[in-house]
Amino acid sequence: MTTLAEFFTNNIIGVYFFYGLSFFSMGLAVFLEAGHTSELDFARALRPLAGFGLVHGSHEWFEMFEVMGHLPPELPLGQIRLVLLVVSFTCLAAFGWNIRECSKWVRKFCCILKRCKQTKQIKQHQERQNHGP
Repeated sequence: MTTLAEFFTNNIIGVYFFYGLSFFSMGLAVFLEAGHTSELDFARALRPLAGFGLVHGSHEWFEMFEVMGHLPPELPLGQIRLVLLVVSFTCLAAFGWNIRECSKWVRKFCCILKRCKQTKQIKQHQERQNHGP
């Protein structure tokens, strides 16, 4: 019987293809929709997310072509892989920073979550006092 790990190892090209396709599709969709949002700050925050998806998807396809042996051996594969990963995760970090900074609804949502947590802690404290040791 084949284990799940063996299945994915034997079909790694398909894994790379669909994994890359998911990121690339997300990046393309975000890129196309970012200009249609009504809140300009939010649209600006989405640009790095689109960049992350497009670059990270390209990185996965680069890995796929490397496994398939379709890349010239004289290419500096390690350096290209590293640059793609650094660029993609820098875009993701930029998205996180932008979304944290730009949007009023994010700040409001964070305040609501904080208040919910505080309310829960107060209720737990009151229950402990009511039930005693």
